[in-house]
Parts: sequence; structure tokens; C-alpha cells
Amino acid sequence: MDLPLEIMTLGSPSVAEIERIARAKMNTLKPQYIMVDYVQLIYNGLTNKVNDVSLSSQTLKAMTMKNRLNIPVISAAQLSREIERRGRNSAPELSDLRESGSLEQDATIVVFPRAAWHDPSPQDVARFPENIDQQSSRLLPTIRAVPMRFYVRKNRNGPIGITDEVKWCMHTGAYYTLRRED
Repeated sequence: MDLPLEIMTLGSPSVAEIERIARAKMNTLKPQYIMVDYVQLIYNGLTNKVNDVSLSSQTLKAMTMKNRLNIPVISAAQLSREIERRGRNSAPELSDLRESGSLEQDATIVVFPRAAWHDPSPQDVARFPENIDQQSSRLLPTIRAVPMRFYVRKNRNGPIGITDEVKWCMHTGAYYTLRRED
């Protein structure tokens, strides 16, 4: 499937700069959503990082409103190291969002993607054909496909919970629904 996509690389933009560019693109491209990777890299000139991230979060949220851009804004965010301290198999929580409670407060939906395995056995890895050399039928030295789950920790308009496993092909970035027997 071909999707029209325009990627812009900006070095530490302000949230005002992001909104200005988004407004200009609204007139020419008519985007269906805006993606920001990632919110903690936005720099608004505030000396307090928490306040800076809060301003970014509030402005990105405001951009979704009818009187502004009126389209979804999807933003990646960095997690704190707290999840690592809780242990390898710990589930991500809203409190793991780094730098600001406003990220949680302003978000409509918060979803954490997470690998379903951590120390897979050879049988686990062989579950996906992408991990097997077609010539020798041996496992590839680098894993190319893994099962993922999405932890929906906030959803103002729907349920929260953990999804069934999906397959993520790391070399293409594509996700695939797994049949129940997979």
C-alpha cells in the first residue's frame, strides 16, 4: 500500500515551530495526522525540562482541537529507567513516561509497544519464517521477527488493556496479525 508521507527533520524545534509548519502543510498536503518523534526533543527555551515538556504536550494536544488543526497528533515519548529497575518482564505503566505528568494528562490514548519475549528459545525464534535461512533451514544470526503486545494504559474513548500478540518484522517495520495457532 502506498501512503503519502512527508518526513521533516528539525534539530530541537520548538512546539510553536512544529505548529507553524503543520499549519502550512495543512494548506498544501491536507494531512490526516501529524507524528512527532519524540516529544522530549522539542525545546521551547524553558530552563526547567518538566515545564518545557509540559508546554510541548499542552500545545500538541491543543493542535488536535477544532479551532486549531483538527487532526490527530501522534507523538512518541521517551520512558524513564524505572521500568528497568522493576525487572525485565515488568509491564509499562503511565508513570514510566519521562519528564512530565502532563504527557499522561494531555494524551487521549497512551500505548506502549513491548516485545512479548525476552530470552527466546530457538523454538520460539523458529516460530517465524523470517528468522530462518531459507537455504539451510537454520536460524538466522539476527532475529528479524518478534511477537509484540501493545499495552493500552489510557484510552479516553475506549477500553484499556493488553492486546493479543502481533508479529513485528523488524527489518521492514511492518506488523501482522497472528492467527490463533501461530
